[in-house]
Amino acid sequence: MRFFKRFISIFLLASLLLLSCACNTTDADATDEATDSQQTEKPTERPTEKPTEKPTEKETEKESEMNTDKQEMPSSLKIGTYNIANGRNVNHNLKLLGGDIKDMQLDIVGLQEVDQFVNRSGKQDTMKILSEASGLEYYAFFKAIDHDGGEYGLGILSRYPIVSSKTTKLYSGSEEQRVLGQAVIDVCGKHINFFVTHMSYESQTLWDKQFEEIAPILEESGDYILTGDFNVTNFIPFYNDLEGAEIVNYGSDAHPTFEDGTTIDNIIYSESFWSFGDPRTLPNGHSDHYLLFSTAEWK
Repeated sequence: MRFFKRFISIFLLASLLLLSCACNTTDADATDEATDSQQTEKPTERPTEKPTEKPTEKETEKESEMNTDKQEMPSSLKIGTYNIANGRNVNHNLKLLGGDIKDMQLDIVGLQEVDQFVNRSGKQDTMKILSEASGLEYYAFFKAIDHDGGEYGLGILSRYPIVSSKTTKLYSGSEEQRVLGQAVIDVCGKHINFFVTHMSYESQTLWDKQFEEIAPILEESGDYILTGDFNVTNFIPFYNDLEGAEIVNYGSDAHPTFEDGTTIDNIIYSESFWSFGDPRTLPNGHSDHYLLFSTAEWK
């Protein structure tokens, strides 16, 4: 009996030892499998993103040109010229003058007697105010002289972008300096040469010399529109000495543009490129000159 109990004890002890070895072997196998799995599987790599490249200046210009080309070319342009007399007739309320231009629905306007930051006009930025009031986004100022704490001269307002601008001094002797302003304007991809001037009234000699300087500049540009206060009523020199020139406000159908009833403001153009019609004025008393405007079409 004692032998039998000892046998049973030995048997149970041996069974426990066998079970312990089996468990250890299973745990080791599981650990090895986990290690192998970690070594086999590679971490997921995100694809490298290519940095966004900014367009070059040339690409930007090309895109801009393409957008411009997509705009519809207008069949005509309403062109004007306006001596605003620095705004003194409207107590320098420049919005009234800009409103004249907006009411007539003009596209490009040449301006004379423009104050820029001049004391007598309240140090106003005349061109900016006129631009906002007229709805013509683009503008250029052409200085003739320094005056009363600011500058005085000519201006151009345009519905279309002004690509470049240039001021040319004209012979003026000892009198007030006169200039010719030029702007190259991009009308839906087509460039036009637009000029503005205010010529001398003091003597015929001054006027003749200024005309002699203006004429070849116009001829070299080929396609041009010249607006201005010319201070003469006789435009024969433009017909006789400027080949291919045509005048809007002249002859039997001329409209007075100055308060004394004379026709001294005008629009002159190259007839081989342009055709103008239906000239009108706006004699509302906002200046001592009347706004003159006409409709232009390309040939």
